[in-house]
Amino acid sequence: MEKTYLRAVEVDQWQTRQDITVTIPDSFDREVMASLPSLPDEPEKAVEWSGMLEMIGNASGVLWQKDAEVESLKTQIEIQKKAMLDECQGLQAELKEARDETHRANAAAALATNRAIKAEAWLQQVKEALASGFAPHLGRAPVERPSVLLAR
Repeated sequence: MEKTYLRAVEVDQWQTRQDITVTIPDSFDREVMASLPSLPDEPEKAVEWSGMLEMIGNASGVLWQKDAEVESLKTQIEIQKKAMLDECQGLQAELKEARDETHRANAAAALATNRAIKAEAWLQQVKEALASGFAPHLGRAPVERPSVLLAR
């Protein structure tokens, strides 16, 4: 029974990762064991190479999976960071526009207040002129009224 391990290998800094399949034949365990020197002092300790290789393969696979998850999270963070930066810049632009609009509204309100004060003064003068001008025709004496400006 052959064992197959998959792992990702980074070829170099400009190329993307590639999957490499490593197939280990069943005879590999026997060949490795045959190439090892015998241990006469401790014959009862047999080395389980296939179990170790399987454990190493599993650990390697988990490490590559975690590395891929980390890369995915880094990408998500960068995307979210850019979106938040764009949103922050948009909100700053909206705030600047709102401040400018407030300044324009305050200036227009001050101008309207000045025009209203002038209009009230003009209406008071018209009222006094009408009262003074028509008094002789109505048989009344002209009324002297002080000019009063209504201040607000």
